[in-house]
Parts: sequence; C-alpha cells; structure tokens
Amino acid sequence: MKNEATNLKEQFTNEGFIVLKNSINKNLIAQSKEITLKALNNIVGSSFDNIEESITTACKKFHQADVQSFLHQELQSQGIKSKILLTDQVLCFTKEVLGPDLSYNRGGAVCVNSRPTSDNLFMKEHHQEIWSGAGVNELRAWVPLYMPGSGGGLKIIPGSHTWGCIPNRERAPVDLPGNAETDELEPQVTEGDIVLFHSMTLHSTAINLSGQTRIAFTVGIRNFYHTFTGYEYFQSWQPYHFSPMAKIQKRLGNPLLTPYRTLGVPLSHRSEDDGFENLPFNLE
Repeated sequence: MKNEATNLKEQFTNEGFIVLKNSINKNLIAQSKEITLKALNNIVGSSFDNIEESITTACKKFHQADVQSFLHQELQSQGIKSKILLTDQVLCFTKEVLGPDLSYNRGGAVCVNSRPTSDNLFMKEHHQEIWSGAGVNELRAWVPLYMPGSGGGLKIIPGSHTWGCIPNRERAPVDLPGNAETDELEPQVTEGDIVLFHSMTLHSTAINLSGQTRIAFTVGIRNFYHTFTGYEYFQSWQPYHFSPMAKIQKRLGNPLLTPYRTLGVPLSHRSEDDGFENLPFNLE
C-alpha cells in the first residue's frame, strides 16, 4: 500500500497541485489573525475586536490593493511566512519536490476576497504564474488566514501544468488545447490547510458568495541553488531552510573558501551576556 507522501507526490506530478489538510498549527493561524487585526485597527484608528469589521472599514477608507500590500508586509515582518513554510508537513513535501535549500519570495500581497467584482486585480481570471515572471521550477503556496467556516477561494484546472505556456493576452488565456480536460476544481479548504501548486498550473479566484470576507496569502518557493528560468532575479528571495552543504558554504563565507571565518574566531558577533531576548522567529 502506498504511503501518503508517495500519493501526494503522484498527485502533484499528475494534477499540478496538492492540498495539505490541517498542516498549519492553529496557534500560528491565531497569531496571524492577531497581527492582521492589530495592523488593521492601527490604520483605521479603531479598536474592532473582529477582522470582518476592521477589513471592511479599511477597504472603504483606503484602496484595497494598498491594504493588501500593507497586511502582507506586517505578516512578513513578524516571520509568518517562514513559520508556516517550516511546519513539518509543508517542509517535508517541499523538500521532496525542490530539495532542502529553500527560499521564499518576499514580494507579494495578501488576497482579500470579499465580494464579486470585475476588477482583475482582485478577481483574477485563469492564469499561470509564469506569465508574471515566475520560474518553471517554482512552487506557489496559497494559505487561508481568515476563512470563516469551510470555503474555497481558489479554482484550479488539474493537469494544466503539463500544457506548456498557454497563449494569453490582457491577463487571460486566449487559447486552450482543444482536447484538454478543462473542468475546474475549487479545493475546499479551511484555516490550517495549505494549497501547493506548480507555477504553470492554471488557477483563478473563486467568486465569494458567502457574505463573509476571505483572506489568504500567496508566496513563491524555490531552491536558491536552481538556475533562474523566469525573472526571479528581479525579486527578493529569503532563504529559510538549508541543507548541510549549504550550511557549510554559508559558514565558509566566500567563494575562495579561505579559513577567514572558520579558524580562530567565533562565527557570531553575539556575546552570551548581550542581555537581549531572542526574536520570536528565525532570522536566517
């Protein structure tokens, strides 16, 4: 009988995406919500006790795109991205697909899906991430942060990652393979789940008819040793997991591999009596 890890790898290979259920600790989701609510209350000058009211007020007062970008920066500055990507189940699968030397894209924005709209900025038609410059060896993570009950928010066409680069114009596909299976799937996810998909998998925003806001964030993941195949070199990538070989290279400190940093001097400038507490996330 095949184990779960093998099944996940086969599903990703064949369908271009997987859903890892209950893979993110509820305390981490609660921390993300707390950061989000505090940030929203700060910019609207209020003291709402729930995200629904605070995000609705913020998006009426400011441009929604700016609110999304602001929330993304607040969550990133608190190390939420690396904490989520380093959770056991997520890291295990990511290492299987990309290897152990991993980095995440520091750019992006939180996705706020509150109501149907024709604005492609918030309600995206089917697209491949490679259209926007992602590499072909890149994973994308879609993480629900605030999703009352069980819902969706993301639609995927399984198997579309094998169709190559789909002809497109004005942020939408203009031609699909004539014999391709184009049925959409909206994974039913809730807080604590994560969707991982290939950069060439066609996906879109699902219309939200629930009457409640959905908030998620997306992040690109790549092996920092892999050659750039898109325009990744224009982006900022933060390493968050290192193989033993990468740790050795980092310790050596330079491509000449001299013992400048490794013999006779400490690897850290810290002293034991600094008197500072550790930050609540890993700075590597």
